[in-house]
Amino acid sequence: MVGASNGFAVDFERREAEVEKLAAEFVANRPFPHICINGFLEQEVAEMLADEFPSGSNQDWIHYSHYNEEKLGRNNVNNFPPVTRHIVEELNSRRFLSWLEKLTGIHGLIADPSMEGGGLHQTETGGFLNLHTDFSHHSQQKQWRRRCNLILFLNDEWNKDWGGNLELWNEEVSSCQIKLAPILNRAVIFETSDRAIHGHPEPLNAPDGVTRKSLALYYYTDDGRSGAKRSTQYRPRPSDKLGDTMLIWLDNQLLRAYSWLKRNLGFSEERISRVVRRVLGRERR
Repeated sequence: MVGASNGFAVDFERREAEVEKLAAEFVANRPFPHICINGFLEQEVAEMLADEFPSGSNQDWIHYSHYNEEKLGRNNVNNFPPVTRHIVEELNSRRFLSWLEKLTGIHGLIADPSMEGGGLHQTETGGFLNLHTDFSHHSQQKQWRRRCNLILFLNDEWNKDWGGNLELWNEEVSSCQIKLAPILNRAVIFETSDRAIHGHPEPLNAPDGVTRKSLALYYYTDDGRSGAKRSTQYRPRPSDKLGDTMLIWLDNQLLRAYSWLKRNLGFSEERISRVVRRVLGRERR
């Protein structure tokens, strides 16, 4: 890897030396197990990754556009720029999975080469992602249960007035417990569960041409059985009005249907996103 002193984007020796300390923090952190690691990659590599991030105007982006979210995504690794492809391979490698298992205490983690729902994400001005818990199972590998997320932020010289913070809320959805700015080379790793409520619900307030950029990877275990499946579940905030709460609920019903179509009929995310957008429209409060 060009720019990494030891040939890796991740400083494995450093990460492996500190994993016991990080693991203790991970399990103790509230409102649910998580860790925030600044300087996650070799800094030069992170800068290269940010520099080659594709433009939002490219037609290859999937538009996730419905009442509960407004963002862009790309998950076809074959179409990623070269540094990004290398980093994804490294973060899906057996060595990294072994480190991630020690960090989270979750054994038997599996990387997802299809990057379902993950990959490159960016949010343009006015974009947002309502509070939610994540889908529980892979749509095609139906025995795979989603166990943890890794989100790597790729935004240089981020202004706090632009917003875009990743918010972690308590299980009762009564208060935000943690706000994390999406700054360059900051990684957030957290356990995926029905109490891991997170999002960036406030619309982005960045200047035109500035987007909130990230790389997201999701990891699974093989349950050996189909298990009960849960689609992404959006949650209203205490400040939301009744009308907003009802629209969030209605969007959830459509997204359950969306998950069923993906799982049983193989519908693509882009195709279903267009349908949801037509039904509920793109307007947000």
